[in-house]
Amino acid sequence: MAEHYCHHCAAALGIPTAGTVGPLFNTPYQLAKYMKHTAPGTAYSINSIFASPGTAQYAHYVLNTTASGWYQVDDYGRYNMTWYAGTVTGAEYRGGTFHVPASGVKVVCYQDTHKIHAFPDAAIIPATTCLRCGKPIPYGA
Repeated sequence: MAEHYCHHCAAALGIPTAGTVGPLFNTPYQLAKYMKHTAPGTAYSINSIFASPGTAQYAHYVLNTTASGWYQVDDYGRYNMTWYAGTVTGAEYRGGTFHVPASGVKVVCYQDTHKIHAFPDAAIIPATTCLRCGKPIPYGA
């Protein structure tokens, strides 16, 4: 099960913190991930698609998530950031049809300026607590 941490506790635990977000479309990898998550295609049997495919909205989601989201250590030990948007961010595309509206955003590879990218996340838990300090998340500043 994924672990969630507030910004303060993530830093205290040595979890890499999100730095300044640089260009999001500089590498072929990033462009491919952007295309994957903005336009449903037949190459993926399961994929999450942003409701708005614009580059400005995509960048907005990445910035909001890294600034206001919380840290997640997933079941494989990878570091991600998640953010509850409070509105529909997209949907999951599965086998040619859309399922379950997503109300969150997940940013993965946030510590790698050549791989950082985002996708809508239907699995966001709207309210949880920091595993270390118990502070409720999502949270205000």
